[in-house]
Formats: sequence, structure tokens, C-alpha cells
Amino acid sequence: MRLFIVAGDPSGDLHAGKLAEKIKQLNPQIEIFSAGGRELAKTTQQVIDLERLAVTGLFEVLTYLGKIIKAFNFLLKKIERLKPQAV
Repeated sequence: MRLFIVAGDPSGDLHAGKLAEKIKQLNPQIEIFSAGGRELAKTTQQVIDLERLAVTGLFEVLTYLGKIIKAFNFLLKKIERLKPQAV
């Protein structure tokens, strides 16, 4: 089985990292891919580090908008290629 986990903020990354760790303990055969931060990267095959895209405020979002759209499109293509059973 193949899973893909996405966590866009530090709290989500922390909880998703714990979830991925527990899943791997229960079934080490499950492949887990992720887009998130450091915690997810510890127990998954990280596809993209989203920490570098963590921004707040309108000006900062507008400044990073091109990178955010590019990362989103990259993720869509990666998910299509990996064909996970759950996202």
C-alpha cells in the first residue's frame, strides 16, 4: 500500500509525523510519501519540503505566489505518478 500525506503548517507536520510513525510501526511494508516539514521527513519519503513556503500575511503570500503555484502543480503531478491508495 502507498500513502501520501500533506501537512502545510508546523502543527500539522508534527501530528502527521506521529501518524506516519505509528502507521510504519503497525505495518513497515506501507510506503509513505509526504509534502511537509521536518517531522514528516523523519518517517516518510519526502517529495517536497513545504517549510520553505510557510508564509503569512497578504504581501508575503503575494511575494511567494509563483513558488506556491509551482509547488502545488509539482505535487499534483507527483501524486498522479505515485498513484497512492490514499492522500
